[in-house]
Amino acid sequence: MLMLLAHRFNEKSNKLIASKQAAYLKNRFPFFGLIATERREIQKKVFKKTLIQSENDLIDIVLSLYNEKKRELHYAAIDLSQKHRNLITRLDFIEKLITTHSWWDSVDLIASNVLGFFLKRNPEHLKEMDFWIQDENLWKRRSALIFQLKWKGKTDVERLLRYCQKCALEREFFIEKAIGWALREFSKTNPSIVKHFIKENEKALSSFTKKEACKLIM
Repeated sequence: MLMLLAHRFNEKSNKLIASKQAAYLKNRFPFFGLIATERREIQKKVFKKTLIQSENDLIDIVLSLYNEKKRELHYAAIDLSQKHRNLITRLDFIEKLITTHSWWDSVDLIASNVLGFFLKRNPEHLKEMDFWIQDENLWKRRSALIFQLKWKGKTDVERLLRYCQKCALEREFFIEKAIGWALREFSKTNPSIVKHFIKENEKALSSFTKKEACKLIM
């Protein structure tokens, strides 16, 4: 898959778009220069030609894509992981994706679409998030804060609020943003709990976090 996908992406590469995309992510990654719809259309055709029958098949292909430099190949790996997320039984595989080539554009997709799905199906692994939320790797902390974004009424409220409170004094942008985002999303389900939490932790939370959290309830 890797060679075929890279070849197809390269055929549609655009240096001007690639330059703008790289700049948007602070030049952390090189790009082919494909718009998202074009990339997904190419992926769709290549994915159809790829036989994935087991978790090992998935991991081998995903990591081969993720080991490349071009960002579109990382996106393809994430999309493939999401497409076959029902096969994933290994939290360490998801952790590797989160901690490799880490930036918000990859981590947020993995945390909300793959990690969240995995933990909902395998709640015995939720306790691992208690370690992630205090990990020195900020992307693991961010993932622990946002993996429940799509859980709605199934949200583990105690865990969500405990994690937000634990990180409330951090003044790292990506953590401040994650707390606000997680609370804002949960406010769609239970605004009163979010209002109470913000009031109780008003002094600890940054003004930015509070603004993000309250966008839908104030």
